[in-house]
Amino acid sequence: MFVFTNVTYPWPGGADNLVYLLVEHLFSETGEKVMIFGKNDSYLVGRLRQNGIDFDFYDMDDDAGYLKVGARDVLVLSSSYYGLKKFKRTGCRVLVWNILTYSLVRWNRLQFLGENRLADQVRFFLNKGFLRFLRAKNALVCMDANTRRELDNYLGESLETPIIQVPIKVSENCYGSRRPGDTVDITYIGRGDEEWKVAPVKKIIRDLRAFGLQARIHVFTSQTDLFERELGESTGEGVGIFYHKGYYGERLRRMLLETSDVNFSMGMSALESASVGVPTILIDPTHSEYPPDYKYRWLFEERDFSLGEFVDVHSPVSGSMNLRQVIAIVKDDEARRSVSERSFDYVRLNHAVEIVFERFMNHRHYVSIGDVARFTPNMWL
Repeated sequence: MFVFTNVTYPWPGGADNLVYLLVEHLFSETGEKVMIFGKNDSYLVGRLRQNGIDFDFYDMDDDAGYLKVGARDVLVLSSSYYGLKKFKRTGCRVLVWNILTYSLVRWNRLQFLGENRLADQVRFFLNKGFLRFLRAKNALVCMDANTRRELDNYLGESLETPIIQVPIKVSENCYGSRRPGDTVDITYIGRGDEEWKVAPVKKIIRDLRAFGLQARIHVFTSQTDLFERELGESTGEGVGIFYHKGYYGERLRRMLLETSDVNFSMGMSALESASVGVPTILIDPTHSEYPPDYKYRWLFEERDFSLGEFVDVHSPVSGSMNLRQVIAIVKDDEARRSVSERSFDYVRLNHAVEIVFERFMNHRHYVSIGDVARFTPNMWL
């Protein structure tokens, strides 16, 4: 049995969507259940229950639940789960899936050491040893080429870590004709809980104003306060912004089909629109500013399942289109139809849940929870 950990987020997130799709497919194809340790009010737990998918749930703070985990069970981790120590006595096996390198390289935070050079060296020594051990046992996978490259950069060496890409449910290309009029409808999918998730919308608005383009921007999010505060009155004449809260899964994809001429999204969210044939731009995240000459690119132009990477003002430019060129393509019937088909085909051939599920199930290399504990001081006592 597979074991997943979950935190208390009541709104959708990329990691939770990933787990949801795997659990749903596993249950529908084999009837096999999984264990989830988390909180009752989380989005993942609620959605699984709402859709009638059977699983064993245990509160992450209830020690008795951990007694249900056995030596043959596989714990799937993407970061150092706060209750990891409680798994130590289970003897379970472990697979580490790197879906956000930042979380993985902070496996051993060791806050009691403080912030100094010696503490950083100790953390790096432990983390590097752990990651190299996982790779040697083939119990470490990355979600795309960018997370793999970030991991290699952190370690200063190439581990050639295998990739298990992010899944998405794909049915058919449902994208229809663009609505009439000069004003383009742009959609963006992203949680509004951190400033860097608002930055792409700021970038799009600046480019629209720079080129004098008209557009309606539809933001699909779980919360609007930060968007409203950060964007303020920055839209300007000819640019309107509209918020849509609480959309995910099939409901989100239907709304994208109704409202979107082109979708701009970071990471896993880009797969949502492409999975129904909406022309999809993969936009990179940033913690600071975009390069002055930042260019856009279609999702289907990516390689090795990549879903973007963090950029700053000094990052090399990998795209080839400015926003005026993107809008021109969307307004042209033949060109728009072509990018719609290529967006859909890219996701269908590379990210369909059936493909990812098979790769996930065929990866049968794990380490023991005892091996994990050797490199994790928080589990020693």
